[in-house]
Amino acid sequence: MKLGAVVPGILVIAAAILATPFVTAPGYSVVRHSISELGAQGAPNAWIMNVGFAAFGAGVLTDAVRRIRNAQVVGWSFVVFGASLFGVAAFSHSPIDPAAAFSAEEDRIHSVFATIMGIAFSIGAIAQSFHERDMTRRLMCFGAVAAGSGLPLLMLAMPDVAGLLQRLMFLVSFMWLAMFLPPEKATPP
Repeated sequence: MKLGAVVPGILVIAAAILATPFVTAPGYSVVRHSISELGAQGAPNAWIMNVGFAAFGAGVLTDAVRRIRNAQVVGWSFVVFGASLFGVAAFSHSPIDPAAAFSAEEDRIHSVFATIMGIAFSIGAIAQSFHERDMTRRLMCFGAVAAGSGLPLLMLAMPDVAGLLQRLMFLVSFMWLAMFLPPEKATPP
């Protein structure tokens, strides 16, 4: 398996996801609260999570651009995914404290970028499945789409464990991206 630029990005965001709960707003729960709430408006040390989002976006973008030549839909889908990670980092979620002041517009923009990420991931994974000859790898693509689509719905239905469900969704995306996004060797002209 060829490791691409996405792997260092995954390592940075994973470190941020693991470390930031210890230095963020009192009352933050990894079980209940989202990863985005670690980078929320006014949250202590929010910059750590937002740097994680940006580093992950940079890794995805680097490999996605390299994929465009051999797999245009896959490449462009993950260009959008990676760019959306920068949007998620730049526009922060609302704070976990409902009484805290925040910009509702910034929170909405954050949500739009997060939604675009999910859609772009699904399109890219489905497109990648068409490049796969091996049925196991093809099924892995559809499994990633199912996780990326089904887990957010479960998060809405089960808000008390939404943080755990989102972390599972990110774990699936990390594994999938590390396996499928690094650019393939270019075919000779």
